[in-house]
Amino acid sequence: MLSKHSKDQREQREVVALSELVPEDHLVRKMEDAMDFSFIYEKAFKRKLELIRSNSIKKLTPIANRTVKSP
Repeated sequence: MLSKHSKDQREQREVVALSELVPEDHLVRKMEDAMDFSFIYEKAFKRKLELIRSNSIKKLTPIANRTVKSP
């Protein structure tokens, strides 16, 4: 037996906030306070939109009309 706890106790879910796990004086918190990372979220959002749009266009385009790019 790996644990003294019953199987039900081992399978319980727990919600934990990452901010609670990182100490207040940790380097990551200091970096977060000193730097503005919002540009990353903007770029990721724009890229996600591009991918969604390109996939939507591919779904609408009949297979016979698609061009295949050779490597």
